[in-house]
Amino acid sequence: MALTDEQIEDFRDDIGDNGEPPAFSNTKLQRLFTRAGENYNQAVLKAIDQLLGNSWTFNDYTQNESQEKKQQIFENLRKLRAIWQAKVDEDAQASSSQIILTGMRTIPGRKKSRP
Repeated sequence: MALTDEQIEDFRDDIGDNGEPPAFSNTKLQRLFTRAGENYNQAVLKAIDQLLGNSWTFNDYTQNESQEKKQQIFENLRKLRAIWQAKVDEDAQASSSQIILTGMRTIPGRKKSRP
């Protein structure tokens, strides 16, 4: 199932991909969704993992009175990932606790002459 333009926009909002140019193309977001088995929360988690992979090399920069704390990006993404991981775990727990109805039939008793 392909994501609609509106869903892709929501996807971008959920991962904070609002920059110019965006970190992910529409095709890349679609591919992440497909790789996640069309599970939205899993797709967001995969996108955050990719952003984390790109941001761990950021360094803080200080010169005179100006500062850039780019390492905070990594820490903030880690916090965001923990939030989405909790949602994925919650979904997995909810889906595993569903009741499954099955048919029942009686098992015939054994005859003594045949084991």
